[in-house]
Amino acid sequence: MTQTLIVGCGYLGQRLAPSLPQTHLSGIIRTHHKTLKRLGIEPLAWDLDQPGGYPKLPLETEVYYFLAPPSQGQTDTRLAHFLTHQTQLRKILLLSTTGVYGDCLGAWVDETQPPKPSVDRAFRRLHAEQSLIQHCQTHAIPYNIIRVPGIYGPNKLPIARIQARKPMVCDAESPFSNRIHVDDLTRLCLTVMQHAPSGEVYNAADGHPTTMCDYFHRVAEHCGLQPPTEITLAQAQHQVSAGMLSYLQESRRICIDKITHQLDFHCRYPTLAHGLHQCHHDALKTD
Repeated sequence: MTQTLIVGCGYLGQRLAPSLPQTHLSGIIRTHHKTLKRLGIEPLAWDLDQPGGYPKLPLETEVYYFLAPPSQGQTDTRLAHFLTHQTQLRKILLLSTTGVYGDCLGAWVDETQPPKPSVDRAFRRLHAEQSLIQHCQTHAIPYNIIRVPGIYGPNKLPIARIQARKPMVCDAESPFSNRIHVDDLTRLCLTVMQHAPSGEVYNAADGHPTTMCDYFHRVAEHCGLQPPTEITLAQAQHQVSAGMLSYLQESRRICIDKITHQLDFHCRYPTLAHGLHQCHHDALKTD
């Protein structure tokens, strides 16, 4: 019987779980083990910041690897620790980031674009990709990689940042921002796991990028909040966090032709307007 393991079973993993085939399902998460149990997921207490000590998974295990790398450095030691004893998996799907492409000056980017990371968080993700490829090729394990931009959905919108009245770079100087609704991403993960040829790398996005400024304004309008104060990019050097500044200094538009043509995959929420409407509908259901 096929077993499924979600490594990093947080927001995305918990949205994915109900759609998985009826198999033995387990997940690795740092906290909220009771939440996993309510979803029918067996929680595993693996601390992937520590090397060794992890049991070898059964041959028929499918792995969705969603765990983020450590917060510092340019390597993903967590993935390295996980892979050490896993040599006979059925398949592994790694979630990476479109940040590996670096700053593309607003150009459209497909999977043929060579990675050119410019910040440590992107270097860590590229290291994870390279580690996975080497490991899977060595042990003949089928694998795929999905490069993901910003994920949004119910309970995952920048509401706290907007409420805190933090400024945003004006539209004229704001970089292009790509995103995908969490439910479209879960569908894509399932499609890639079940149907994609091994070794393929895919971009994920809704295909309709806007500027980061536009994104925050639309979310504010959707939530009935005052929009962020607009500042120049020069002013942002001193008024926004280092993390946000690193995103503001990269601009690209993610092309999704490969998932459309090769996998016949189409987003149910192809624009931010569609996705925000669904977020509102989902919130009404849970009230």
